[in-house]
Amino acid sequence: MSFYLDVQTATYTNIQETRQQLNDLLYARWLQHDLYSPAWWFLFASMVTPYFIWWKLVDKSHFFELFSYGLLSGTVAVVLDIVGVNLLWWGYPVKLFYFFTPLLPADLGIIPVSSMLLYQYCKSWYAFFLSVVIWASVFSFIVEPLFIHFGLFSMDHWKHIYSYMDFILFGMSIKLTFWLICEQVKKKIGKTL
Repeated sequence: MSFYLDVQTATYTNIQETRQQLNDLLYARWLQHDLYSPAWWFLFASMVTPYFIWWKLVDKSHFFELFSYGLLSGTVAVVLDIVGVNLLWWGYPVKLFYFFTPLLPADLGIIPVSSMLLYQYCKSWYAFFLSVVIWASVFSFIVEPLFIHFGLFSMDHWKHIYSYMDFILFGMSIKLTFWLICEQVKKKIGKTL
């Protein structure tokens, strides 16, 4: 729904009042529809389970490096998700917590854990790239349609092919950024990570 607002009426106070109304609606829906529903429990498990799996598989001798990679991945995922939701490209009908815009189980659970595992197991850039392409395909063409089917995800002005390209760019950018950071740290301290 779009409507015209006179520039004179778009004050900070008006915006805050509208945000309060939206917050009240989100809270009421979350209490009545989301909280403790099967979908809510699924999201809760999706937030916690990846870290149990990761703990079993992580190379603990490189824990700090892998965890740092996951923190970078999760941070970027949250920021990108906030942008997409706020631009109304996509949305999440069911939320783990009503006051968080992004889908936390994906942004702080599934995506960082899976990207940490890709980083751990794919040492060469070529192997990493091929794995990211497969990873992007799974998330874009299998996971997203399933989430849409079960009412956990809504594509308002977005397409799966955009997600596919976004996941590839995301995965490769995180790896490149982290590699550049590690190279700088190596130069500063004269050691390998």
